Amino acid sequence: MSEGTKLALRAALNVLRGSIETRRMASGLALGADALAMHAATNVECERLLAAGGAHHSNKRHMRRWDERT
Repeated sequence: MSEGTKLALRAALNVLRGSIETRRMASGLALGADALAMHAATNVECERLLAAGGAHHSNKRHMRRWDERT
C-alpha cells in the first residue's frame, strides 16, 4: 500500500471517528442508528486495510464499538 493511500485512509478514519463519537456528520447533521452502524463498520474495514498494509493506527481507544460509547 502506498504512503498516499495510507494517508488517505488515516484521514478517512479521523472523519469517521469524529462522526461516530459525536453521532453527527462533519456538517452537523445527526446520524441515525443505521448510518451510525454503517460508519462503525466502515471504520473497522479501514482499520483492517491499514493493518494489512503494515500501518495499523496506534490509538486503540477508537477500536471500541460505537454502541459501547454511551
